[in-house]
Amino acid sequence: MTKRIRRWILYVLVVVFLVLGGGVVLYAQGWRVGFSPATGSFLAVDKVGGIYVKASPADAEIRLNGKEMSRGTRIFERGTLINNLFPAAYQVLIRKDGYRDWSATLPVMPSFVTSRAQVVLVPQKGEAVTTTPVRALQGLGEELYAATDDRIFRGADSIPGDRILAGADDGRRIITFAPREGVYYLYDIDTATSTSFARLFPGTPFSARLASTTEFSFLPNNDNLIVLRSSSTIRLADAGLGTVSLIEQEDPGAMAAGAVAANRVAWSSFDKGARHSVISLYDLPAGAFLRDEGVLPGRTVRMEFVDSNTLLLLQEDPGAKAGTGGTLYLFALGGGTQERLAEGVSVFFLSPDRSAVAALDAAGVHLLSQRDSSRYAFLTVPSPALIKKIAWYKDRAHLFLAYPDRVLFLDLEEPTVATLPVVTPTGDFAYLKEQNGFYTLFDRTLMRFQFPD
Repeated sequence: MTKRIRRWILYVLVVVFLVLGGGVVLYAQGWRVGFSPATGSFLAVDKVGGIYVKASPADAEIRLNGKEMSRGTRIFERGTLINNLFPAAYQVLIRKDGYRDWSATLPVMPSFVTSRAQVVLVPQKGEAVTTTPVRALQGLGEELYAATDDRIFRGADSIPGDRILAGADDGRRIITFAPREGVYYLYDIDTATSTSFARLFPGTPFSARLASTTEFSFLPNNDNLIVLRSSSTIRLADAGLGTVSLIEQEDPGAMAAGAVAANRVAWSSFDKGARHSVISLYDLPAGAFLRDEGVLPGRTVRMEFVDSNTLLLLQEDPGAKAGTGGTLYLFALGGGTQERLAEGVSVFFLSPDRSAVAALDAAGVHLLSQRDSSRYAFLTVPSPALIKKIAWYKDRAHLFLAYPDRVLFLDLEEPTVATLPVVTPTGDFAYLKEQNGFYTLFDRTLMRFQFPD
């Protein structure tokens, strides 16, 4: 072989190396040659991306632009990665018999994986829990209570009264009211007994009027202690000692809202002349008041403890028209510092772990994190003025939206879904997180829908 031929072979090998090496580098960087759905070209050159989907139930069928994805692409526990996709918008359909389809148009961008890691399919059918006609239902902790025309039931247990006035956080103690007799009862799951307030608190009258004028609240860490708050008084009832003591008394109508935390009671007093609210706190173990913790404009519509030192307050704006909503504040006790979270809010709902809040206004839902104030989102939802209740799903990535005639399931990862799935065509429901069970009333029949784990 001549020296010239060897030189040409070397040149060819160098060129092949550069081409192949460059191709490997470009391939590793995500460059591909193929069909592009965005342009319709069969010889498109572009960086590719992917779509990652994790659905419940895990064996749901996943289709991309109508084509079923192979189970061989499943990675990361139960998730499915669909890679080597040219930049474009792709139609993703997830389906399984017995559940409502989930579909969305997901964008794929160069060198980026679009993730939908918390897709939950809504069950299509429920099962009847009881044949007894039910008028109302309520979930407290992991306990479900169903009210008929004259009784309340927890499973087979019959409880006197037809109305639940309050329940402990775990639902194992409730206060009921029997209007015909004008009697209040404390029901205890552990003993399966109901005890009238007349026996619990001898010598202390509890009039029937209390049921409509008083807010009853169990202390989170001691379900023997019950706070009774009216528009002018706050009292503490101790079911263990059988005593009722006065904590605070103000002018009639002055107390606008209240909340309880572990060993703490907070309330808001409205000054009609100044048109502002004064926040006060009472520490139960110390028996001490922390008065005038802070001042907020307007009348307090609702307050909730986020933790023992922080309150969420919804303030009715001074001079605002009725029905226009108010301002939601995060209020720190001890220093009186306050942060505006949202305006025009009609009502808010804390997540079960109190780390996030969903607040309704005239256009949609504000989503805010209590642990990170920079995390904020606003979602447009159908007819927000008609929503009467919001409940958080166990993953905190979905919400149940209750309307008078239906309950919708909102996917917070995919708020652009054109049609939200309907869980049930009635607005009465209770969701129990540990069971992952959704209970509703249909023609006064109690139904249970089991969501996938």
